[in-house]
Amino acid sequence: MNLVQLKYIVETARTGSIKQASEVLCVSQPALSRSIRITENEYGIVIFDRNSKGMAPTPDGAEFIAYAEKILSEVSTLETRYKHGMEHINRFSVCVPRSKYISEAFSLFTRSFNSENAEMKYKETNTVSAVDNVASSRYDLAIIRYAASYDDHYNTIFADKELNYEYLNEFRYSIAVSKTSPLAAKESVELEDLTHFIEIVYVDPSVRDTSPAEERAVILPEASKSRIYVYERTSMFDILSENNMTFMWVAPVSENILERYGAVIIKCTDNDRSFRDVLIYRSDYCLGVYDKMFIDTVKSVLRSCPA
Repeated sequence: MNLVQLKYIVETARTGSIKQASEVLCVSQPALSRSIRITENEYGIVIFDRNSKGMAPTPDGAEFIAYAEKILSEVSTLETRYKHGMEHINRFSVCVPRSKYISEAFSLFTRSFNSENAEMKYKETNTVSAVDNVASSRYDLAIIRYAASYDDHYNTIFADKELNYEYLNEFRYSIAVSKTSPLAAKESVELEDLTHFIEIVYVDPSVRDTSPAEERAVILPEASKSRIYVYERTSMFDILSENNMTFMWVAPVSENILERYGAVIIKCTDNDRSFRDVLIYRSDYCLGVYDKMFIDTVKSVLRSCPA
């Protein structure tokens, strides 16, 4: 049990209605009902008598609610005492995959906080960690990336962990090369065309169980035997712009970034695996002004990426 569950129960008792309580709490009715049932099962009591007139506390429920109100009151007193006089801080937190268009969107989004007290957390991590961080309330939002063929699997996870989700983008990894590359004039390439070029590969230091080659092979086809392994991701485009015999696999990249580094995007006809970027957040979490602003910025940058 946690404080959120107590708040749900106390508000339901106050309004006498799942519908009204869900509106006040900004949470769906199914999620609210499910939370109450979980608490009842956990303590082996029936807290509410559910009938056509609404939700009325049982004798055991009335006693439980009284304790819950006392706990929430003490928590409120504690927060007031130790937060008294502190300036309001606008907080924003998101977990994301390592992706140029998302990091660009976050950079643009940070302008919104220039004249305000703010605390922003931007964590690049893997899908499993991102889902766990949101489900456990350590982060409010996440954008996760997975192969489109795993859609049913992740939809089940979202339902089990009570997460809302929104598809942001579906794409196939493309090839990025310098404008001076011998490949730059091509509209598309085959894997065979890349044989004599050098692939730039980012090595994720957080992945310890596989070699760099094994890690990249999970999602991308092998195109070249020559590779440059990079442990600092920001240097990948620098290398690409200086060495016209290099290439790298990329998710969507905006025209702004391509122009900045003198790069172009080329489709690879041999790569037919689709991926999805999906926004997730808890079903009991109401998107705030800054959350919506960040999401709008991500979508805006996506629109500027070559198809």
